[in-house]
Amino acid sequence: MAEQTGGILPAYLVVGDDDLKRQTVMKRLRMRLEEAGDLSFNLDEFTGESADADALLNACATIPFASEKRLVIVTNAEKLKKDAQERIATYLSDPVPTTVLMLVATSLAKNTKLYKACAKIGSTAIIDCAMPKRDKLERMVRDMAPAHGATISAQAAKRL
Repeated sequence: MAEQTGGILPAYLVVGDDDLKRQTVMKRLRMRLEEAGDLSFNLDEFTGESADADALLNACATIPFASEKRLVIVTNAEKLKKDAQERIATYLSDPVPTTVLMLVATSLAKNTKLYKACAKIGSTAIIDCAMPKRDKLERMVRDMAPAHGATISAQAAKRL
């Protein structure tokens, strides 16, 4: 596994249809990296539809400035061209240790090279952001309430 200092892996796949959860995961990882150094000069963002594989891989290979790590974010990673996905999968076999590549996707088949390459990075490299099943929502709402200083009845949680 490619576990790095501080428990931060060189790549993550944030995948699922729960947009709020995806945004929260992205924000938390960014905050962790900002604790280690300034991301002003160490952040590159791409979108899958228009990402150029060369530019993306060059961003991953760039040495961070005034920080231990740099962050490269690819949103809509499921829309990357096949060639780009394969090149990123190849990169993930030996990623640059000073770069964290965050691939964000609504869905990505588990049988793709890109998904498999991310899974090989480490046990926590794939972050599941799938919407909870309807029958689990009530319990989730009730479990979340105390964190916000509230309690909620089963009936109220069901209505939400």
